[in-house]
Amino acid sequence: MNIVLADDHPIVMIGIRNALQSVKELRISGEADSASGLIRLLESETPDILITDFYMPGSRQGDGIGLVTYVQRHFPAVRLIVLTMLTNAAVLRTIVDVGVQGLLLKSTAALEIIPALHAVMNGGTYIDREAADILCRAGEQPDKDGNPLPPLTTRELEVVRLFVTGNSVSDIARLLNRSVKTVSTQKRQGSRKLGVSNDRELYEYARLNGLL
Repeated sequence: MNIVLADDHPIVMIGIRNALQSVKELRISGEADSASGLIRLLESETPDILITDFYMPGSRQGDGIGLVTYVQRHFPAVRLIVLTMLTNAAVLRTIVDVGVQGLLLKSTAALEIIPALHAVMNGGTYIDREAADILCRAGEQPDKDGNPLPPLTTRELEVVRLFVTGNSVSDIARLLNRSVKTVSTQKRQGSRKLGVSNDRELYEYARLNGLL
């Protein structure tokens, strides 16, 4: 099977590449260190499996959920394994819900990439143990009204990501072709699901969880 790797952190790329060398039935057919580079690579080299960082800079298609859903729409035959250092349950649930085949935290990726690949190669899905534990614990923790904590929608996560990287609500509305009211509502709902109550807490959350 042909594999494409995409990550803007060289150390992560080296670790994954070294781990894959032990699997004889795999061939790394390309590597990218930016979102735009990844899209160009996929246009010329369609792999069986893409192993990609969740957030990478430099693409008009966006990053995060925007990049993942772009790949799914334009390259539907490619199976996706997403790497991330984010550990927030709402964000992880959003990634799972868009239908990726694999989800690995970067803290465990080198150890779990081989079983993840075998699962995906055989038509299954794989969530690493640490991510699965986070999701399970979140499912057991209700909000202040006793209801299960919901995941962020893809649009809420997109708005939160754009806001914490320096865009105003008006800027985001213009970029995404949505009304200011809609963007404001999505930002407020996304913040609530992340457990933050104001912009300062949202920026702090973003700093600690790798959104910046």
